[in-house]
Amino acid sequence: MKIKAKIKVLPHGIEVQSKNYVRNNSLKKAIFFSRIHEKKGLLELVESWKKLNNLGWILEIYGPVSNKNYFSLVKKKIDELDISKKVKILEPVYNKKKKEEILSNADLFILPSKSENFGMSIGEAMSFGIPVLTTTATPWLIINKYQAGKIFEFSQKNLTESLRYILDLPVAELSRMGNNAKKLVEQNYNFPKIIKQYIDFYTEILK
Repeated sequence: MKIKAKIKVLPHGIEVQSKNYVRNNSLKKAIFFSRIHEKKGLLELVESWKKLNNLGWILEIYGPVSNKNYFSLVKKKIDELDISKKVKILEPVYNKKKKEEILSNADLFILPSKSENFGMSIGEAMSFGIPVLTTTATPWLIINKYQAGKIFEFSQKNLTESLRYILDLPVAELSRMGNNAKKLVEQNYNFPKIIKQYIDFYTEILK
């Protein structure tokens, strides 16, 4: 039996940060802040990071481990490539204030997912004014429209080339992308706006 009822899709709400953060890291900092699983593309990210060997950047990895074998492969690859000083695996963070501290000090957010339903961490990063590098496998193509980062179709080659492009950007361009990222969240996912959409929806169906 076919379902004939209308379907309405409403976006998640994201808290927009009121403060504008100024990054002054001696090394620019990219962060991977997500569940550690094969579909997140972390192993490929580590390999691309080694190929580029950009001396001005460091990569920090945060996230709960949902696949221990895969996590072991990632750690082994970091050791094999001898990049443990430029790629840091840190403990997962659940505390809100600690998470905010990490995001407020990041210069770039990377999530090279092979599959993603929404990717709340992407939206949260942009709310802090952080440009995002992610894939077409996430529902975030709007990032290209706002020039808030870079979207690429997942492959090792595309990841390396996209990473090279964004790591080589001047600070002013990264800052411009970060401002665009925050604007994207404000205009499309800000809580007051989303709450109104929910109220309008329930008002309509309860008539």
